[in-house]
Amino acid sequence: MSVPVELTRELERLGARYGQAVVREEAKRLLKGTRGNKPKSDLVRLRAVFEADALDVLEGRDPTKIRTNYSVAREFAARFPDKAVALESTVKRVERKLRKNRLKFAARGAFWIAEEKYPFSTCIKIYDEYVKHKPISEKYLKIVLEQINEYRDLLGEPPEEMTIGEIRENLKRRTPQQSGNFLAVLRGLSGQ
Repeated sequence: MSVPVELTRELERLGARYGQAVVREEAKRLLKGTRGNKPKSDLVRLRAVFEADALDVLEGRDPTKIRTNYSVAREFAARFPDKAVALESTVKRVERKLRKNRLKFAARGAFWIAEEKYPFSTCIKIYDEYVKHKPISEKYLKIVLEQINEYRDLLGEPPEEMTIGEIRENLKRRTPQQSGNFLAVLRGLSGQ
């Protein structure tokens, strides 16, 4: 990165007039970073909204019909006033972020909740519905379906009320002898 010639000349002029030490110290003071905590991201502060949206998704409701992006942004601007910016610009900024990310985060939250609290068949329905929005990739859905099929192959049909999290746990807990993997069996026998 090259330094502009005008800047160099101006610094030399100021150094000759006020002294190099004074100019150096003043430049350090002016260019030092701000003190205190960095402001939190709007999306981090909107976590409670995304969690509520996730529960709405699990119940089959459209979160944008219950609470519009504008109403969420107005409430956000009232709770977290931006000192340097007018209220309306905060509303517009947050509304723009909600428009871009709200359904994606609601769906992801719904998946995480569903994997631990809802039967696997419900999870698959949710995954199928929201793969359209691409909040999770089809690749993730494929992995979950492979885990369910692996469970079926090794342990039989999972009970209808079993969650994806329980299916994963059962697959993790199986011993190397049950896996059918010859190398895993040898490692298990050798104590590795």
